[in-house]
Amino acid sequence: MAQPATIVEKDSKRLYTLEEFEELDLPHNGNKYELIDGALKVTPPAGFEHGKIGAKIVKRINLFDPDDKLGLVLEATRFQVAPRLWSGPGCSFYQG
Repeated sequence: MAQPATIVEKDSKRLYTLEEFEELDLPHNGNKYELIDGALKVTPPAGFEHGKIGAKIVKRINLFDPDDKLGLVLEATRFQVAPRLWSGPGCSFYQG
């Protein structure tokens, strides 16, 4: 089971814009970095069971809508969820 997201910065009051977030030189260590309400968050990699469940969800949605007529199933894709929330969920459904 993945651990909850934690704040990366020692100064947890530091807020970032999307542009500042994209300019950060974050380590490539397997962790997922997200910008939530301007705060930089880090989540350790998900475990095997999490990945297995996510793959089943993606497979079932794709079987239900193989031609993407209802929308797209995305895996670990970062996008804006709300005005101050940029996230990269393990699985999402997008109607565009």
